[in-house]
Amino acid sequence: MAVESVSGCSWNECPDQRGITVRMCVEWVSESAWSPQAVKRVTENRGKRTPGVDGKIWSTPEAKFKGAHALQHRGYRPQPLRRIYIPKSNGKQRPLGIPTMGDRAMQALWKLALEPVAETRADPNSYGFRPHRSTADAIAYCLLLRRSGEAQLSILGARR
Repeated sequence: MAVESVSGCSWNECPDQRGITVRMCVEWVSESAWSPQAVKRVTENRGKRTPGVDGKIWSTPEAKFKGAHALQHRGYRPQPLRRIYIPKSNGKQRPLGIPTMGDRAMQALWKLALEPVAETRADPNSYGFRPHRSTADAIAYCLLLRRSGEAQLSILGARR
């Protein structure tokens, strides 16, 4: 079943401004050349020594190679999360789910596939939770619009 986009065409076949489709990105990233990049993202971050429910970490080159080779798009089923509780400042505890290394690598692989599509389709004036954009960029853009006289004064969307 195809997911329909707002414009009425299938997301798998609907091109963005550069003619790239989601299917093309997924096929491109699913190639074996991108699996090592996904494994690298997982094994070189702060959580690299934290195992999931399987108790495995990819610390050796052999384990990383096996992990990259095991990343397959078809037939993938995520493992359950390992649940731990971390203390909060008020004395209570907050639950935290830790995925396995394989699940983290698969998430990184999907991020590599979908981020270019999301960035090309996103609103150019959106700054929240976007790579290489910050609050400072949003403020600078607001000041630029204000100085150019193109923007009306508004506070959190409430116009004067």
